[in-house]
Amino acid sequence: MKKSYLLLSFIFLFVGAFSAQTNLPTINPQPIQNWTPQKAHKTVSCVDTNQYATSKLTGQLEIDTMDLVSYISGAAQAFYIGGAGFVSGINTYVLIDTLPSTASPLTMTIKVYDIDVNNDIANLVDSTNVQVMDVGYNPQVLMFSSPIAVTDSFAVSIELNSSFPANPFYVTNTSANGDGNQEKLSSVEYLGDWYNAYDDFGGWDMDIMLEPLIVGASVNFGVNHLGGGAYQFFDSTSSFLSGYTYSWDFGDGSPLDTTQNPTHTYSTANSYTVCLTVSDSSGCAMDSMCTVVNFVVGVDEVKASKEIAIYPIPAKNYFDISFPQNYIGGNVIITDVVGKTLQSISIDDQHKMRVLTNQLVTGIYFVSVDHNGNRVFSQRIAVEK
Repeated sequence: MKKSYLLLSFIFLFVGAFSAQTNLPTINPQPIQNWTPQKAHKTVSCVDTNQYATSKLTGQLEIDTMDLVSYISGAAQAFYIGGAGFVSGINTYVLIDTLPSTASPLTMTIKVYDIDVNNDIANLVDSTNVQVMDVGYNPQVLMFSSPIAVTDSFAVSIELNSSFPANPFYVTNTSANGDGNQEKLSSVEYLGDWYNAYDDFGGWDMDIMLEPLIVGASVNFGVNHLGGGAYQFFDSTSSFLSGYTYSWDFGDGSPLDTTQNPTHTYSTANSYTVCLTVSDSSGCAMDSMCTVVNFVVGVDEVKASKEIAIYPIPAKNYFDISFPQNYIGGNVIITDVVGKTLQSISIDDQHKMRVLTNQLVTGIYFVSVDHNGNRVFSQRIAVEK
């Protein structure tokens, strides 16, 4: 991508540095033409991501070149989260010049830093070398080799790699219009030292167009039909952290349930959309998932609930299941409370089956009967060793 394609006009923004820093370079941001970014909004109490810099944009985005020897060699943006999380990568804009010295792919380095009370870069937390591609005006995701734990406040950066010197462009929102809102969230690296763009470059009021990919929880859940309108829901959310709260919406107008693995009974046969939202310790919604539960009262289900019996409960060394001959060809399914199938036993020509519990530990399980492609029976049992 040639520079001539990038520039609508040159805006020379000569800013004076503080008297103690007169050796800092003159910053020369240049507006990018034909840019139509999608705006999002800052989350006030949770995570400052989702194109936060773009959400403050009032004019064209700007670019400035990077140079390892004599100019800016790194750009960083500070962020705040409620509670704790993991940064798995960054989403950023990097424009690559077509000069031979800056061919694609370009090796750069992404890092996570601690920041101090002034939003200045402090200690390095972790870093990963990445391959940056020439994707034009589009953002690209650059991943860390493994998720990096962060709490409260931190900064993410993209920097030139000394082993692969080059001159790409980093992207900011419009400094000419003060789109940084004087929040002092951005920093730049010059000759190995970090400087706060607003404090150290005479009020350079902008944000770097990069954002962290925050990993908190990935919501998932399962459901077991207990018979009639009763269902057991079980959370199987994968998370790096603990201490989450849960909110279940069963889709029938009933109050939200905040237990992790609730049981709910529907009074009317229908299809219901069930949603689980998992939140972090500060109450920020981290992730949600929805699925449809079809409560249909069928002849097989009514018959099965009257004809199938499980005993003794609680089970110790075994439990017996009795059922009529018309369920021959079906299967008995035993699952744990998170929906994992532990055993699947064919119903051959017997009307009574004994299931040993030697492979089960003390706990709650679900015993279901599937027949002709339908789950006609499900019951929760307890095993006590």
